[in-house]
Amino acid sequence: MIGTNFQLRKRRVAEWLITLVFCSWLVACGSSPKPATRTAPTTNTSVLPAAFPSLDERLNQAEQLFHTGQFLASVQMYLNLAEELLVAGSCNKVHAILAGLEDYVEPNSTSWQQARYLRSACQHPNDDIAARIDLLSFVPKTQTLAQKRAKLLTELYIESLNYREALIAYLQTSDPSAETAWALTQQMPLSELSLTGVVSVDAYLSLAKIIRQYALVPSELAVALTQWQFSHPNHEILKGNTIPFELLLSASEFPSDTQIAILLPLEGRLGNSAKQIKDGILSAYFASKHNFQLRFINTHEVNVETIAQQIQDVDIVIGPLLKTEIDALRPLLRPQQMLLALNRIPVTIEQTNSENSDKLDASLQFFFGLAPEDEAQQLAEYVYTNQYQQPIMIHAQDATASRMAEAFALRWQTINPNAPLKTLTFTNNADMRKQITEALGVATSQQRARRLEQFHGSEVFSVTRNRRDVDAFVVFANAKQTELINPMIEASLSTFSDKITPVYASSRSYNHDLNQNSLRDLQNVFFIEMPWVLDITAQELKATYNNLNPTASTSEQRLFAMGYDAYQLLFNLNKLSKVPNLQFIGLTGELRLENNTLYRRLPQAQISQNSIRVVGQVTQP
Repeated sequence: MIGTNFQLRKRRVAEWLITLVFCSWLVACGSSPKPATRTAPTTNTSVLPAAFPSLDERLNQAEQLFHTGQFLASVQMYLNLAEELLVAGSCNKVHAILAGLEDYVEPNSTSWQQARYLRSACQHPNDDIAARIDLLSFVPKTQTLAQKRAKLLTELYIESLNYREALIAYLQTSDPSAETAWALTQQMPLSELSLTGVVSVDAYLSLAKIIRQYALVPSELAVALTQWQFSHPNHEILKGNTIPFELLLSASEFPSDTQIAILLPLEGRLGNSAKQIKDGILSAYFASKHNFQLRFINTHEVNVETIAQQIQDVDIVIGPLLKTEIDALRPLLRPQQMLLALNRIPVTIEQTNSENSDKLDASLQFFFGLAPEDEAQQLAEYVYTNQYQQPIMIHAQDATASRMAEAFALRWQTINPNAPLKTLTFTNNADMRKQITEALGVATSQQRARRLEQFHGSEVFSVTRNRRDVDAFVVFANAKQTELINPMIEASLSTFSDKITPVYASSRSYNHDLNQNSLRDLQNVFFIEMPWVLDITAQELKATYNNLNPTASTSEQRLFAMGYDAYQLLFNLNKLSKVPNLQFIGLTGELRLENNTLYRRLPQAQISQNSIRVVGQVTQP
């Protein structure tokens, strides 16, 4: 009986494959501008691709092998044909063959492993990246399959933004290069650079951690590199120019008579914000024990031309704070005058060079701001790497929340173009509740209950059910709004499910002086925030700051951290601009420089048990 089923199954697969190929041929003919008149082929006429003129013959051979009792040889021939079709990109035909074999290959056999690899390599319509990775969760029985599996896993992990696992897989491929392996480590946050116990992998992870922590402290870097090289003598990465050790080990210093001008609106609407930045700059200046001349210039109600005249003799400019002032000041700077603007403007180095090549050195102009778009893009990556496919994004209609929502949507579309993203906006609390209940299908559930009551003429006791396809929420709102949104989401989820639907939020949803009621309302919310605000860096400085500023708000703390980092960045911008992916670990997060613009990555935390639990810590050397 089993043999009869097997025979029928094989014939069905062969017929299915021929039909698929024949249909592909007919579609190709139908799409031609001037279709030629053709006679429909008989079963003995080959309509297979020219690259495989004997494929139909080998299908018949596989069938004959089965008829003679050579079952294993028959299965292997089918799999070999599927391998060739994979190379040709004919994945629909690969899945046709695999569908006929899936019930007749012995689990954990070489054929079973090969079939799983083929299904993963030829993405099945029902498989997402997680399923494709799971298909490869076996120990290969052959070296050839091991190499193919490692290469495919590397590609899948990179696509899923899991660079740590991508590195582990890549180092198992046939000929891994030190340059590519190092590039993978540079995509990981510091929190992921922990050791695995595998020497080949840990060599890269430990070196990446050393560079991340000490690259901007030459004396400590030299000691750490010596220890690393003792543990990994003659490592491949030391033989090329992948890491510019000579540049990293050089000191970054300015002459003792360097003059630094800080342009801030010390009065008016932005006066208090500017004061926090000023205090941060001064704290970093005194901590560094420099003797440079600092000059604070009040930009409030002063035109840019006047400011430019006041800074003609300075070497370095920090500020201004407003984008309009930055745009106006840049062409007025003299050559070789360094600028670290305290905001981000949409301009590239190339554009600057072409527009002002005769006026300034654009390579000395850098832009540092607490841009909310960085947080939104990072949250999109968090949701994606945690394999959520159908999130709902909820955002307020203010300018900042709208910017974050747009940045999240763009990043989500880039990394996961096939996954839907439902977006909700609200104007008030009533509108917020209405939007959430409708999006989750709760309103529909309640309507069904009311109709039943009308039908029965009596009260119907029911438990509201929500849609089960939504797997995550992303919120861009302030702390007070998020305190209302999170309980609404919690109340709208069905009590029939014990699965927690996560809520992700930005730093705007967190206020460091939340009371117990607020913490309860934000229970289980994941958010990202500066390490300075989370109290996980510069502990002594934070204690001093708290003593001097006991009533400082979260916003004021962030601005102080920005000022502190701005001053310290001055002495590292040269290295950050010349070493790709080099990062500065500051109070505001992990900072990297791209096109002379600084981008931030923040640690993640969760509100749990009425307290803050940091998920990924960023430590300062």
